[in-house]
Amino acid sequence: MNIISEIFKNNSNIAFIIGNGINHRFFENQVPSWNSLISDISIVFADIKYPEAVQLKCPKCKAVIENKYYEAPGYSFTELFDIIDLTHLEECSRRNDSLLDLKKKTPSSLKEIQAAKTVNYDDILSVVNKNSIKAKSNSTVAKQSLSRYKSTYESFLKSCRDWCNQNLKDANQLSDIDCIKRFMDIAINNGKLEINRNTIKRYVSMIFSPMYQSESMRIFLNNIKKKNIPILTTNYDHLMSSALGLNKYRLPGKFTAFYPWNVYFSDKELANPSVGFGIWHINGMVDYIQSIKIGLSDYMGNVERAREMIQGDYFSDFFVGKDQQKWSGYYSWMHILFNKDLFIFGLSLDENEVFLRWLLLQRAKYAIIKNRTIKGWFFDTKISIGKKFFLEKLGIEAHEISHDELYNALSDI
Repeated sequence: MNIISEIFKNNSNIAFIIGNGINHRFFENQVPSWNSLISDISIVFADIKYPEAVQLKCPKCKAVIENKYYEAPGYSFTELFDIIDLTHLEECSRRNDSLLDLKKKTPSSLKEIQAAKTVNYDDILSVVNKNSIKAKSNSTVAKQSLSRYKSTYESFLKSCRDWCNQNLKDANQLSDIDCIKRFMDIAINNGKLEINRNTIKRYVSMIFSPMYQSESMRIFLNNIKKKNIPILTTNYDHLMSSALGLNKYRLPGKFTAFYPWNVYFSDKELANPSVGFGIWHINGMVDYIQSIKIGLSDYMGNVERAREMIQGDYFSDFFVGKDQQKWSGYYSWMHILFNKDLFIFGLSLDENEVFLRWLLLQRAKYAIIKNRTIKGWFFDTKISIGKKFFLEKLGIEAHEISHDELYNALSDI
């Protein structure tokens, strides 16, 4: 298609945003769609049937589409995930078997924990390591007892620390004792346990973890890689990075398993996200279950984090955070989104994409305030009038194109 060749002929500052459409192109029905995923987890975890959009006659209004009125469902799919999660948690709170696996990690006695609050652990280590005069006066039996205590305590502490790192956002700020307290608090509370175990997201991770091979995908993506064009994706899976045999890297800055925004996949380490080829995951990835964003609550968490990065500590509408040379999003995919022209495809970008649509709004606002020119292109087989209006107001051209035309054109850029 001429428009695509013209875009890449006259612009070297482009990044892709790619959705699940690329998986359906190269793997057909092997990878679930967003709709089928929501339907699946609603049955598995909540056993609920949600109402479909219904079609009603509308005798009082003029014909819109063959004299029929299409009632909106009254919820978005992102909200539906939260409803499923709520229903699942209600059921879990009634069960008594939800603690079995954690109880296996819990000592039969809490003496070790109680002792940890009162015993000077440095003294214990000095005795065990025979580094003090006190150690010489202790019997072999006493030393062995202390050694066993040290081993037991450190093993339990490691289990608690691992659990905290996997399930708590503020894990890196917790002391060892605080970490143990958090674990024990969760271990005796069914409701808290299920919230922190990310049960549904573990299931989602399992669904998107299988790896498939496609030579066609490899050839297609390799063309993009050769041109050093970054890819942002809303997908959780690693089908694209696997197709190219890429390695996982992490740029400097604070890392959290809830928001691994500085993690990327490439054939080499990058000094700057916007310079060089890499694949970045906007909505999380299967490696970090806590990072997977599905529901409205997840997206609001993303918005909160991103807003602090681009607007600064005082949430300035003048983008004080983004204005800094090495702003807090500099070593993340956020730097790409705000500094590259965006070529979007394989993604419906419907109203339920709350986080990404909000980011595109912020990007457009930033460009106006800072008097900068941004460009963008959105491609899909069919685009509603409302969506075209929304995108074009953000400086993003909307183009209707068939899948074959799109992929053939991108293969020749």
